[in-house]
Amino acid sequence: MVGDVGLCRGVGTPRSPSLSSLVEDELSQPWSTSSPDTDETKQPTVKRVSLCRPFDSTGSCPRPGRRADTLLGENGDANEQACPPGGGRQEPPMGSTRRPRRRCAFTLIELLVVIAIIAVLIGMLLPAVQKVREAANRAACQNNLKQIALAAHNYDSEHGYLPPGSISAPTPVPWTPPPPDGTGALNYPFVGCLTHLLPHLEQDGSYRMIVPTYRDWLNPDITGTIGPWWDFFPDAARARPKTFLCPSDFANEPPNVGVGLLVTIYDVPGAFRFWLGYVNPQADVGRTNYVGNAGYFGDLYPPLQGPLFERSKIKLANIPDGCSQTFLFGETLGGMSNPANRMFVFGWLGSGCMPTAWGLAPVGGETGWWQFSSRHSNGVHFAFCDGSVRVVRRSVDLAMFIFTSSIGEGVPVDPNEL
Repeated sequence: MVGDVGLCRGVGTPRSPSLSSLVEDELSQPWSTSSPDTDETKQPTVKRVSLCRPFDSTGSCPRPGRRADTLLGENGDANEQACPPGGGRQEPPMGSTRRPRRRCAFTLIELLVVIAIIAVLIGMLLPAVQKVREAANRAACQNNLKQIALAAHNYDSEHGYLPPGSISAPTPVPWTPPPPDGTGALNYPFVGCLTHLLPHLEQDGSYRMIVPTYRDWLNPDITGTIGPWWDFFPDAARARPKTFLCPSDFANEPPNVGVGLLVTIYDVPGAFRFWLGYVNPQADVGRTNYVGNAGYFGDLYPPLQGPLFERSKIKLANIPDGCSQTFLFGETLGGMSNPANRMFVFGWLGSGCMPTAWGLAPVGGETGWWQFSSRHSNGVHFAFCDGSVRVVRRSVDLAMFIFTSSIGEGVPVDPNEL
C-alpha cells in the first residue's frame, strides 16, 4: 500500500516501482481521447490503479457502487469500472492479513459468578422483605381489631349495651339428637356478635339482607325456636369483609375438615361445653379471624365472665375492672394440627364468642379451634374494651390471661405482664 492509494492486482500488468508518482502525473493532466503526437492505431499501455480507499477488515469495498477502478492510458484516457453491486467482497491486498472480528459474550465462569452474586443478594434481601411484610400485616391486623372495637362502641352508643356474644339456644337444652318436634337446639338463630356490627363497618349491603325481614334473629331477647340463620339468609354470609380477616393468615383457603357455621358455649348437667358446628370445606361462607371474648366460660361461670357471651347485654360503663384492662375481641385461626394442616376455619356470621379457659395456642404446634391464636410471631392481638389494641405474648401466665378476659374479678392487671 502506497500513501492513501490501495493496490488492486491487474491481469498481466507488471507493478511499477513509481506508481504513486505516475498516478499523480496522470491525474494532474487533462484527459483527452487523442493526441497529435501519437498514432491513433497505437494501443495504449494500460495500468490498473485502484482509486478506492483501503479495504476494510472484511475485504469489501467501503462504498458500494462507487467507480472504483480506473484504466489510465498514455493519452490520459480514463475508463472507470464500478465496484460490484452491494459492495461485493474483494480479495485483500497482497501481503495484508485479515483482522479477525472480535466476539462480545460472557464466558461460563463469568455467568456463574454473576448468578452466585445475585443469589447472595436475594438471600440477604429476602429476610428483610419478609420482616417488612409481616410488620405491615401486623399493623393491618391491629387496625382491623381497632375498627371492630370502635364499631362495638358505636353499637353501645346506639343500643345502650355491647352486642350480644351470640344468640343461640338457651341453656340447658338437649343438643343431640334434636327432638323431632322442632324444639331442639339447632332450631335457634346462632347469630354471632360480628353480625350486629355490620352497619358500623360499612357493610350495609349484607346487613339489609337480614334486617328488617329477619330482625328477630338479632334480638337477644327472642324466645322460642325460629330456625338457624343458614335456613333463611345464607346469601348474607357469602360476603367477605376484609375487616374480618387477618392479612397474615389464609382463612379464605379451604380447610381440611370444615367451615364453622356456629361457635357457641352451652351447658349440660355436670359440664361446660364449647360447640362448633361446621359444614364442608368448600362452602361459600365468609370467614373471620376475630371472635368475641367470653371470659373464662361465659355466663356459665359468672365470677370470671367476659363482656361478650350468650345473649349478653353488657354496658361499657358498667365494666368494674375498667375498659383498659379487659379484652373485647381477639384473634383465632380456627384450629390446626400443624402450620401446614388447617382443620377448621370460622364463618363470621355464626361465630360468636370464645372462652379463655384454655389459654393461648403455642406457635408452630397444634392449635385448637377452641383457643385464641394467630400466625404472628410476636403473639396474639387483642382489642380491649377501651378501643386500644395490644399484643399478648404466648408465654403469658394463664391466670393473668383469664383475669384480663373477665370484667369483674377485681384483680389489677399490669399491661407489661401480658
